[in-house]
Amino acid sequence: MTLPSITPSAELLWGEDNRSARERIAPYDSDGMISANYEDLATLIKPVAEHISTHFWKKFVSLPHMKEFKHIFNEEIIRKRIEKTKYYTHSKFCRPFDDEWCRIAALQVTEAYHAGTPVSALISSYNSAYSHGMALLLDYVGNDLNRYSRVIDVAQRLACVETEAMLSWLGNLEARAARAQRQQESSLFKTVVAETVANSATLGAQLKDQ
Repeated sequence: MTLPSITPSAELLWGEDNRSARERIAPYDSDGMISANYEDLATLIKPVAEHISTHFWKKFVSLPHMKEFKHIFNEEIIRKRIEKTKYYTHSKFCRPFDDEWCRIAALQVTEAYHAGTPVSALISSYNSAYSHGMALLLDYVGNDLNRYSRVIDVAQRLACVETEAMLSWLGNLEARAARAQRQQESSLFKTVVAETVANSATLGAQLKDQ
């Protein structure tokens, strides 16, 4: 069995909830904390991004829902996935106001949805990885606990933005699936009605001929 491919609908999904990254962040940055400190966070994140990405994939692959896919994730696949997640981590924390990380996140939600993977597993794995990464930042701030407090605050806010965005895209996917189901049921109903009318007309004609 192979994982379903990422479908073109992922890009459309991001477009359905067309708020930009800046608009998504705004409610979490009313005091200017993110704007003032994300560049400092970016400096600290760069040396630990690979640790965050590696932790994410170890956590994600170990979850029960991944059991049937586990054989797919050989060393080479894991390495490539870690590199992609490292790039995503850089995008989100180093360029949070750019839309690129939103598009990548929408792709991840779509892939998880079509693979039958709970999006909550995706979110919980990221949160676990971020907690691991934030602990590592202590090695880079020395005794400046005020600095550490600021960057952790920013990281937590951005993680909240990410979670909210992923859940909104999941809602879009579920709504789209429900619409498709209703349309399918409506089409089936119309077909049944049409066949019933046709059969009734045929039966009426037959009875007249008898």
